[in-house]
Amino acid sequence: MDAADRSTGELPQKPLILILCGLPGSGKTSIASSITNNATELISQSLHKQVSVTVKHICFDNVYAELLAHHKLDRGAWGPSLWHKARAMCYDQTKNEVQSSKETPKIIIVDDNMYYRSMRRPYYVLAAQSTFNLNNLISFTRFCLA
Repeated sequence: MDAADRSTGELPQKPLILILCGLPGSGKTSIASSITNNATELISQSLHKQVSVTVKHICFDNVYAELLAHHKLDRGAWGPSLWHKARAMCYDQTKNEVQSSKETPKIIIVDDNMYYRSMRRPYYVLAAQSTFNLNNLISFTRFCLA
């Protein structure tokens, strides 16, 4: 939410893509779960009025686990083709959320290691091509967990 939104006490009309990236086990999923469970309450407290916020959490680890289960593979299995497919599925889920976004405000949390800048680039492009708030995407992408 930018300064203008805070000063008027109104929620932004553009949804937000929040990218959480960092080392495995650094707390990305825990933070995403906390945001998912508490976003409405925290934003309502901040604005001093009751609001409703939709939060969608897209977690690479969960998508990868579902893919392994679908192929009836052990949880410890790894392969480059499955990894690439899971990454593509996360992006596709995010894109679908962007395209189907009718309700506002909406927060889409993408939770993945994304250790290379190039892994985050498709999300920048998606935000730039949509009505999503690119400034928020950039500032939150820089908030990488270490």
